[in-house]
Amino acid sequence: MLKLELSWDSLPTEIADRVDTYVSALHALPDSPRNDAIYDAYKFEFRIVLATCLAISVFILWLTLVFIKYADMNRKLASKHRLDSARVNKHWGRRSTEGEEGV
Repeated sequence: MLKLELSWDSLPTEIADRVDTYVSALHALPDSPRNDAIYDAYKFEFRIVLATCLAISVFILWLTLVFIKYADMNRKLASKHRLDSARVNKHWGRRSTEGEEGV
C-alpha cells in the first residue's frame, strides 16, 4: 500500500522497500513539500493498517454477539465433580491470614 501511495504522489517507490532505514533519514532532511508527501504516504499506510485491524475486530465482535446466544452459561453443570466448600475456605482462609501476618 505504501508503494501505491508513493506512486500516486510521483515519489520513488524504493522508499517502501527500505521503510525502516528511510525513516531516520527522513527526519534528518529539512522540511519540504516532498518530505510532507512522504509523511502523508506513511500516514496513509498506518491508517490502512488500523482500519484493517478495526474491521477485523468489529467483525469478530459481531460474530460473538450473534452466536453467543447459543452458548448458555447458566445451564446446569453435568459433572460429578463438586467443590468441598469447607476445605476450600480452610485452605484460602489460612493463606489470607498468613499473608497478613507478614505485613
